[in-house]
Amino acid sequence: MLYTGSQIYYIGIMDASNNMGRPRPDQASFCYYRLRVWSGQCVYWDDVIDQWSAFGCYLHESSTFDLARCRYE
Repeated sequence: MLYTGSQIYYIGIMDASNNMGRPRPDQASFCYYRLRVWSGQCVYWDDVIDQWSAFGCYLHESSTFDLARCRYE
């Protein structure tokens, strides 16, 4: 089955070392974080069913934001 839609996810980030305990004047009152999320899927054209298929095709662990590497089992 191919994934063709989009979804909304909410992610909470908590820095356990930031402002622990009673606040002090020299502590940061806010922090900025950058989160990059990537999701990919490997597919191939299946001549038997005449459509794209993901069966047996997986993203390789070395895939990055810039390059998806697929493996077939």
